[in-house]
Amino acid sequence: MKLQVVMLDRFRTEMAIVHENSCVPYGRRLVTIELTDEQCTALVPRVVGQSGIHDRHEEIGEVWIEGVDHAQG
Repeated sequence: MKLQVVMLDRFRTEMAIVHENSCVPYGRRLVTIELTDEQCTALVPRVVGQSGIHDRHEEIGEVWIEGVDHAQG
């Protein structure tokens, strides 16, 4: 079974709106992992920028699981 996670970089869009008065589509990164003990480490959001002295991180967007028989309930 695989876990698919789309990581969103909304920081660049926010900065474009604030500083350039334009809307830039936010970046996306797809993470595909086998479900293991290491999944938590793989899903740590990356720092995508800074706002003042605070780091800004990706947000977890869409998540779905493949290979599950939904008929089993």
